[in-house]
Formats: sequence, C-alpha cells, structure tokens
Amino acid sequence: MTRVFIAVYLVEAGLILTAAPWTEWWRRNYFADLFPWLRTAMSTPGMRVVVVGVGLVTVAIGVTDLWLALASRFGRRGAPTDAIDS
Repeated sequence: MTRVFIAVYLVEAGLILTAAPWTEWWRRNYFADLFPWLRTAMSTPGMRVVVVGVGLVTVAIGVTDLWLALASRFGRRGAPTDAIDS
C-alpha cells in the first residue's frame, strides 16, 4: 500500500510542478522577494521549461509506478496459487 501512496504523491507533485510556473504564485513568493537574483532566474522562460520538464518526468514515473503496483496487486489475485502437477 505504501508503494501506491508514493506513486500517487509523485503524480500529484508532478502536476503541481507542471502548473506552478504559470501561476501568480510563481511570480509572487516569499523567496523571490528575499533574493532579487532568484526572482530574475525564476522569471526566465528557460527556468519555467526546466521546472515543467521535471514535473512531466515526475508524473510519468508516478503513473508508471502506480500502474505497476496496481497490476502486480490485482494480477496476483487472478492467477491460480497452485500449479497443477500431474
């Protein structure tokens, strides 16, 4: 069950990373107010593309892990537990 929770977390974190650079929160946050160089770096299109890329990779890993976890869990139930030895 822990594997499913981690996979769901990865999907959620990836979706947040994919959407965050295009929100108002990205432009106005505490750390960008403290460090002007960070505000400059965060406002470049390259940084947004990098963050979205990391988010998409995180979503892909989460979906793959979720798929494998659910397939292994439900795949075992449908398979017979005893082999027929004649």
